[in-house]
Amino acid sequence: MALEHAHRLAQLRQLCEQHHDVPQRALRELAREFVNDWGVIVLPLHDPQWPLTNKAAERQLRHYVIARRISYGTRTEVGSHSIALLASIIDTCRLRRASATDLLAQAIHAVRMDLPTPALPPIPADLSTPKCRVSSCLRVGV
Repeated sequence: MALEHAHRLAQLRQLCEQHHDVPQRALRELAREFVNDWGVIVLPLHDPQWPLTNKAAERQLRHYVIARRISYGTRTEVGSHSIALLASIIDTCRLRRASATDLLAQAIHAVRMDLPTPALPPIPADLSTPKCRVSSCLRVGV
């Protein structure tokens, strides 16, 4: 699909580069954003498996945003880092169909016993089908 629209994409990129330093703040910021994220913006044109929006990612974060709002967030950088780490572990385990509670219990036990911490659970076979990786799709670039 990207090849069908290569000329229009090239025009859009050129317009963004031309407006990179205009005095109008909103236009300048939009143009810079497009130029900086160009590879990700056009990625769905190269590989239709990539979504056009990030709604799924935003939905996944919704619970943590609500929890932060209810609890008034954390008070320190260490607290913020801890919440982010826990959220990552919980979501990774959920996507890999494993128990985050079991993994965290094993990790706490390992640390207390001065043992190596457990690895993340393996990716289930039905989820490990190789897809287009961002880096390889970006090389196609327009």
